[in-house]
Amino acid sequence: VEADRRSVEISRTILDKTGVPFEVLRADMNRGIERFKNQYRDQLLPQYDIVLFLGVFHHLPDKALAGAWVTYLSSLARDWFIMRP
Repeated sequence: VEADRRSVEISRTILDKTGVPFEVLRADMNRGIERFKNQYRDQLLPQYDIVLFLGVFHHLPDKALAGAWVTYLSSLARDWFIMRP
């Protein structure tokens, strides 16, 4: 999940070359988890092998919301949840 359109395009370009299935979604995480889930309900899977949460935490000014995102996203990770604050 990324808010910046250009960063989404770059991520998709890089990941597309791996041959591994991936999903990069564009969303403003400050708007909350429920809005995100509603916006992408048709695209989200119940679980993912790996969920990356890299360099996002510090961009969320509401630390309670940031913690809620960590809880939600880590619940989607079947094998690995990787976080870099």
